[in-house]
Amino acid sequence: MLNYFGDRTSASSCSACDRCRRREPRPPAVPTEAQWIEIQKILSCVTRMKGRFGAQRVAHVLHGDRDETVTRHALDQLSTFGLLSDRSVPQIRAVLDALQGEGCVAVSPDTYRLVSITPKGRDVMLRRHEGFSMAWPRSK
Repeated sequence: MLNYFGDRTSASSCSACDRCRRREPRPPAVPTEAQWIEIQKILSCVTRMKGRFGAQRVAHVLHGDRDETVTRHALDQLSTFGLLSDRSVPQIRAVLDALQGEGCVAVSPDTYRLVSITPKGRDVMLRRHEGFSMAWPRSK
């Protein structure tokens, strides 16, 4: 589109439009207070689910989605159920994936890709990890 209006760019990402800006990674930063609370809720849910479920199920529990699996395993009884009902499942997943990238969450190598909290994740959840920073995902 820039070329159409006479602006030239040599990069594959123009850094000028919303589409390109969404793809550019954000630099790691110390979380804001609101982000810390969201991180703590996510890591707390991962902890309470005891490594028995995958990331998508964690996101649905945090969102407050009830289905047969949730009720069969009493996941709707967890204190973290629905804590992020104001976020979409993809938004929750993006933060969970970023936490995995920072080494706070481990994913099993098997078919089911179960998630569990790491020692670093426990320290981050309790705010004991000095200088923790992460690239916060862009909103979708």
